[in-house]
Amino acid sequence: MEAAAYALPGDLVGKVWAKRTAEDVRRLQRFYEDVADRGLPFSCPLLLHVHEMDGVVVSIERRLPGVPFSSDSRSGEVAGIERLIEVLEALRSVDVPSAAGLPVLDEPQPPWAPERSFEEGLVALLDRRIERFGEQLRRSVDQFDEKVLAIKERLGRSASRERCLLHGDLGGGNLLVDEHFAVVSVLDFGFLSVSGDPRFDASITSGVFDMWSSRAQLRQHQFDVLLERRLGYDREVLLTLRAAYAIVIANAYDADGQDGQFWWSSTFLNRPDVHDLLL
Repeated sequence: MEAAAYALPGDLVGKVWAKRTAEDVRRLQRFYEDVADRGLPFSCPLLLHVHEMDGVVVSIERRLPGVPFSSDSRSGEVAGIERLIEVLEALRSVDVPSAAGLPVLDEPQPPWAPERSFEEGLVALLDRRIERFGEQLRRSVDQFDEKVLAIKERLGRSASRERCLLHGDLGGGNLLVDEHFAVVSVLDFGFLSVSGDPRFDASITSGVFDMWSSRAQLRQHQFDVLLERRLGYDREVLLTLRAAYAIVIANAYDADGQDGQFWWSSTFLNRPDVHDLLL
């Protein structure tokens, strides 16, 4: 969503960035260099060159192995959940502090300043998104302001000191698998990447695993059960973090809230189990 990608000769990929400045992309380049030193069990992008031509930012990076996770028939089943949990486990094992300096979404500055905890940065991001888009959410979400207060209170009570690398957008299009359905590459950090609470990444990944089908809520429940069993993540904490994510992401692609992402966010925040949890 942030850039148009083009296959180039020599196993390279070129990206033309829609909104990022050259400094933003160079900051991402330095972050990827830090990631490369962490010994993760899958490949990640490595930006080789960043150019700015006539106000347009272009990057050149290596092409990574694998085919899209989402194209495999197993990706929508429990096997797909298991593969995603393996990626979350790998990310949980490393920290890349420079991730806290990455801007997120269309925000001009990174919300996670050095003096802020992860939870404080998340609340600051919530406040900024609500200041910009809150009226739309108030029209679509029952008792929106009361739910926001409950989310903030719950974030304070469930704060964790654990810090690791968060991807922030582990959807099927950002993972590449081999012929054995093993994840061999993870793409496109930077949209909502940070050094922070691993449960936040888990909550997002479960939420976006199946966003649109008639079985989406069941799939999310299955995912959360496995996250609790495998990683020890409390399901109520996952729902709370996912509610914060729903607000943050609601207008990421359409400032007027006329797209599917806004519909997903408002529907999730109105879901009976989420309503009951928060209020």
